Amino acid sequence: MIKSLILSALLMVFSLTANASFIVQTATGNVDPMLGYGTNGISNDIYLHHNFELTETTEIASLGGFFATSGQPVNLFAAFVALSSESDMPDTIDLSGDDVIATTTLALTSEFGYSMADFSLTLEAGWYSLAFGTGKFGASSVEEFSETSVGMVDLPVDLHNDLPFSALQPTFWGLKNEFIFQATNPAFLISSDSAAVAMQQLTASVPEPGTLGLFILLALPLCLRRKS
Repeated sequence: MIKSLILSALLMVFSLTANASFIVQTATGNVDPMLGYGTNGISNDIYLHHNFELTETTEIASLGGFFATSGQPVNLFAAFVALSSESDMPDTIDLSGDDVIATTTLALTSEFGYSMADFSLTLEAGWYSLAFGTGKFGASSVEEFSETSVGMVDLPVDLHNDLPFSALQPTFWGLKNEFIFQATNPAFLISSDSAAVAMQQLTASVPEPGTLGLFILLALPLCLRRKS
């Protein structure tokens, strides 16, 4: 009985971390900005990618992620890149190749949190990369080491087998023209629902770890009493 209760509670929490309407959701979890957090930087010099697979023809309605930004308001670009396999990479660092099949812009509506944008796209089954960046495709310009900065927050729960990777542009101050894998958990999101509906799902209340622990502590004595 006790094991069943604990298992049910855990399954309830983890089932809420990934919502069924999200075609792609690479990470989830709560981060307190007051306690510090890590990010993968995004700028004119660094684009951040994540590969994903579709097993059937899919209608996309919105996309987004979990971002942190400071300074001026930022519009990112979002680019879809067609890949030949899970291990394939984009043909070009700067997304100038024919494998870039669609682009749009994403206005960051929060300085720390989720942002989503409506974008209608039909993709066939196969492997793709979603990239976020600035400085092209109608996005804002964000220079490295400027007063405006933006990045994708490293969340505590990884929901995807593949690692994100940064595309270091020819203008980057350090390494150049490189794809660098990142051992982090940014939340890339692609949904079959509108941006408004997706945001409602993302901001819906999920039991905090402390709530779950309190629930188990209160329930265990009842289970033991019944067993005795």
